[in-house]
Amino acid sequence: VNERYHSMSLISSASNWTEDCELVFKDNVYVGRVTLGEDEEFKFRANGSWDYNLGSPDAVVSGTAVKLYPDGPDMKVAVAGTYDIVLNLAENTAVFTLVEEEIPVVSTYDELATFEDGSVVRAQGYVLAANSRGFIFNLNGTIDNSVFVYQGADQSMYAPKIGNIVELVAEKGTYGEHAELTNIKSVEIIDASEQDWTATHLVDFAYDRPVFVRMRGTLEKNGDQWNVVVGGATRKGSIEFPAWDLSGYIGQPIIVDGWYVGGTTSTLSVVERYISYGGVDGGGTEDVVPGDDIN
Repeated sequence: VNERYHSMSLISSASNWTEDCELVFKDNVYVGRVTLGEDEEFKFRANGSWDYNLGSPDAVVSGTAVKLYPDGPDMKVAVAGTYDIVLNLAENTAVFTLVEEEIPVVSTYDELATFEDGSVVRAQGYVLAANSRGFIFNLNGTIDNSVFVYQGADQSMYAPKIGNIVELVAEKGTYGEHAELTNIKSVEIIDASEQDWTATHLVDFAYDRPVFVRMRGTLEKNGDQWNVVVGGATRKGSIEFPAWDLSGYIGQPIIVDGWYVGGTTSTLSVVERYISYGGVDGGGTEDVVPGDDIN
């Protein structure tokens, strides 16, 4: 069939086969944009009638022409989403092209916090600190916009390096009361140079988001927890999933510089950036970074 019908449309099970999505005739083909769900079945038909309809037994894959047959089987897309459709009656084919939806960009912590958990967002910034479960990510170059990126035990997609500038596509999550990024979809390294952030950069201080803190006390190990007992404090500091073995610190006075990522009534959790030892008064200390031997 190569003649132009009065109208061509797509109709689907989503409307219980009662509502037609009209296609537009342009340059000898019919075009349109539709959103198709998982397991949603559909067909093409002419003039809003089943007298002439087209289907196919073939899988509908984005970008691949599907051969159509009169009174053919109901069709399904391989991936749910929004598709641009080109229906060619001269060849009895249809091409479905999945439309890449624009991913919202977040540039501040407060923007990130407004999204529902599971929302996919795009963000760019510096890597400020890392542990064995993820890293602190500095949105938009300002310290009060730091957020924790949770990777879990698998860091094969990106091994964080302090000072890297990276662009992430990831899901918004919540850990405790804090917004975080999790379930990373993609990572692009914008600048691979490693830079050091000193305390002079870390001037803003608040507890409703990851912020830079310093703890002075004695290290103890309780089960899997590495805690810092701070004299006069009602809570202990907790070093979250340290990136290296801290056994050589147990019982020693230490200084921990890092990013606060949450707390309980008994602990305040920190992703460490520096751990210093040799005294708690600031003299004769030695900075230890991941990979160094502390024993």
